[in-house]
Amino acid sequence: MAALRLAAVGGAAVMAASQCAPGQFFVSFLNTPDQAAVSWATNCSASTQVKWGTTANTLNNLVAGNQSQYTFGDGSYTSPYLHHTILSGLPNASRIFYTVGGDASGFSGIMSFTSSPGAGLVRGGARFAIIGDLGQTTNSEDTVNHVASSPNNFTAMIHAGDLSYADDDEPRWDSWQEMVAPLASGLPWMTVVGNHEVELDINLKTFEAYTARFLMPAINYGTPSQSRQLFYSFRAAGVHWLMLSSYSDYSTTSPQYAWLQAEVGRIDRSVTPWVVAVLHAPWYNSNYAHQGEGDAMKAAMETLLYNAGVDLVYAGHVHAYERSYRTYQGLANPQGPYYITIGDGGNREGLADTWMSPQPSWSAFRQASYGHGELQVVNATHMLWEWHQNPDLEPEVADSLWIVKGAPAGREATPRQEVGARFRKHGKKVAAAQPNPRGVTSKPRFAKHEGALTQAAPAAE
Repeated sequence: MAALRLAAVGGAAVMAASQCAPGQFFVSFLNTPDQAAVSWATNCSASTQVKWGTTANTLNNLVAGNQSQYTFGDGSYTSPYLHHTILSGLPNASRIFYTVGGDASGFSGIMSFTSSPGAGLVRGGARFAIIGDLGQTTNSEDTVNHVASSPNNFTAMIHAGDLSYADDDEPRWDSWQEMVAPLASGLPWMTVVGNHEVELDINLKTFEAYTARFLMPAINYGTPSQSRQLFYSFRAAGVHWLMLSSYSDYSTTSPQYAWLQAEVGRIDRSVTPWVVAVLHAPWYNSNYAHQGEGDAMKAAMETLLYNAGVDLVYAGHVHAYERSYRTYQGLANPQGPYYITIGDGGNREGLADTWMSPQPSWSAFRQASYGHGELQVVNATHMLWEWHQNPDLEPEVADSLWIVKGAPAGREATPRQEVGARFRKHGKKVAAAQPNPRGVTSKPRFAKHEGALTQAAPAAE
């Protein structure tokens, strides 16, 4: 993708010549458009500094942060030193050049990312990459490579939970962060937790690795009750994102519910005409895998999201792709959101390819194949959703949908063709995106599918 430059000037990031060199680079948005978090890891204790500027030759801003470590299990694993800094005063929608490091580690090569465009709509539109259940297999690398090599510029990566699949094998967090670093150093990466982030330690703590490694926006920002939780919101490019936790208390008496109830009251459609929720365990799922696991959260929160006019709800968990019609309480409803399961990022557990029959009336399209999605915010009335499956070697999509405000349920898109017509018996390998940390090329993996590819007329200007 043109905006990433993945992410060092002139090529991949050049680490300092030291065993303590910075690595595992990761960037995320924070609460205000002028902020971003920059994170990395070192194998020795070192000062935490970021030098940044708006050109590669003018890194005149110096920001200090902090480092920490965590231990897991019986103490046999201690994390690298995890460094976090908060950059403030960033100009909107600007390429930010930066280098990270400190006294003992030296500094990394110069990398870059594009700062938040601001809360409101972007002239010419904006795109978000959407993934779930990524893991660190060759399928995972295919997905990362497909996003990295996209001709489109993305505002952020939205990850619907299940990141590394470390599952208490903590060094796998380090290998996962190294795998995604060429992309995550140049594309702000916004996450929610999945079940594979829980990791119950012998001290009965949970989510230790996740909370130590990733800095996401705080809730109740700028107030005495400001805190970092497993749920939060942020606004970018005309979208108010509600990032929910399927593994925190979500009952109607819970802190998460109280926060969400207050947060939807802060939605300003004149600034963010679109509202999108992200969680992990899907509320609408016609796959036998994880059947019903999102039902309790759905019972608690579906009406709250419906009354707030949420447009779209993403989930992961089920290792397949599924899209609903506009739905509320199991029935087609022109005011309901679309529900999209995108737990097909790569994982090591394989695809979930056993579907309920007959296909429920709310389910518009479903397919077991690895891939990623792209959400294009066109204007205040039109968004375009596209799902790309990994076996696709051309810049085509396996499912697409125009989301149009005010359109009757089921009228946003019309069938174009059977997806299966585009499957090939034999596939050729696709060149890996650059930089590719493991030199992996995509391999054809065939899918089971139901439904039809959809496409509508171009959105209004």
